[in-house]
Amino acid sequence: MLSALAMLAVLAAPADLGDACAEPAAAIELAAPVVKEFEGLARCVGPKSDPCAILAAYPDPGVGAKLPTIGYGHTSLAGGGHGVQVRMGATITRLEAEAILRADLEAVVGQVCRLVKRPLTPPQLAGLISFTYNLGSGTLARSVVLRYIKAGRFDQAARDMRRYVHAGSPKRVYPGLVKRRSAEASLLDEETQAGRKRVVENEFSPQGPIHSQ
Repeated sequence: MLSALAMLAVLAAPADLGDACAEPAAAIELAAPVVKEFEGLARCVGPKSDPCAILAAYPDPGVGAKLPTIGYGHTSLAGGGHGVQVRMGATITRLEAEAILRADLEAVVGQVCRLVKRPLTPPQLAGLISFTYNLGSGTLARSVVLRYIKAGRFDQAARDMRRYVHAGSPKRVYPGLVKRRSAEASLLDEETQAGRKRVVENEFSPQGPIHSQ
């Protein structure tokens, strides 16, 4: 098991994020289900009555099976390498996996907000949290996605985000990553999505198109 001291370390309170990310808790609540859905809980080694009560470390196939991973996709690289360290043979409980995930997401919020440096809505931040949790802050920092966001072009950023669907060695398209990028892009571009919905509802209203006076 991971030590109680290590668990306390990852539960430290996050630093002040300033105005760029004014509602980090709301964003984490939106991002967590997305991360959980696509990361999953792998290598369940608990009793037959509740196999995922205990989780074991496993080699991540997405990086050539070279990086020990545990819980919801947690690795020793999470949080800039300052979080819980993972070694093959380690085990944690489901509750510890939840605590580690929460701490990892809080660390990702800080990474995203320091890079973006502009106000984000909770859905927009949530999309970037999941994207960065999966690919790392270095990928976000080098991406055209970030440049579009800084320019306020969230529709273009969401479109570019959908290109990040390759993994493994050799690189290939993963259907799960296609679905994940779609979910993240929808969160990131929530304003445009809402606008399109309003247009459709207006055009197909029983009263016909509604025009402002």
